[in-house]
Amino acid sequence: TDPVMDYGEHLAEDYSFTLDVPHGADWVTDVRELRAFAVAKRTLMFRDNRGRAVHGQISGYRERDLGWGTQVSFTVTRSDWDGEVVV
Repeated sequence: TDPVMDYGEHLAEDYSFTLDVPHGADWVTDVRELRAFAVAKRTLMFRDNRGRAVHGQISGYRERDLGWGTQVSFTVTRSDWDGEVVV
């Protein structure tokens, strides 16, 4: 059988991020904090160097160990947010 597609008014927006965390004094702490964000199961605000800012949740978190440090990648799925921003 063929798949059935159902289109609605909702739009899914995903953003892919890759961060390079080089070895250094803060390396372990930085990787640990990124991992904590990934498992927090909370709506977070993300900003990047292109000026984009979105509220969303992390999925697909991956760490890749390399000779110079760790490469972290994940996807952020945009979500609707009316709440207060907690810093």
